Amino acid sequence: MPDPATDLAMTGASVIVAAMATAAWQSTRTAAVRLFRRGGQERESQLDTNAALVVRAEDARLARGSLRPLWQLELENLLDQHPEIAGELTELITRVQHQLPAADTYRQEIDHHGTGSVFAVQGPHSGIHQHPLPRPAPARPAPPTSTPPATTSPTSTSPAATPPTSTSPAAEPESHSGGPP
Repeated sequence: MPDPATDLAMTGASVIVAAMATAAWQSTRTAAVRLFRRGGQERESQLDTNAALVVRAEDARLARGSLRPLWQLELENLLDQHPEIAGELTELITRVQHQLPAADTYRQEIDHHGTGSVFAVQGPHSGIHQHPLPRPAPARPAPPTSTPPATTSPTSTSPAATPPTSTSPAAEPESHSGGPP
């Protein structure tokens, strides 16, 4: 089970870096600086440097994704040393989330291997509607196939397969001369 402080730090880091290079940045920066100062830590220049990286980045989303783990570690460390700050971090998260622009796009990648089902929901007011799949018909035995008549190979030596051919004198008909025998 995940640690609540870790979850709080992850959410706080996501909100702080999401606010970088947006209209919500100045108020977020002020609240984050105050939070770290209460814990006896100075992070103002680090916040400013990271926000500048997001502003200059070709892909701000990628830059934010790179900074998120750093700020999660910073917040986890702060909460470990000063757990009483959790309430203030929760307030910062709530306040900043309302200031951030609404996300207008969603992206989802699902890989599925093997058997089974995959369910995915994305965006507000989404739901899953599953209809039972029709059951397959019971398997029927395959109809018998007609087999062709047995054939013999020319190399067979069985007497039934080879007609009698003999060139011996006893096999030839006898000729009678002169009357019945």
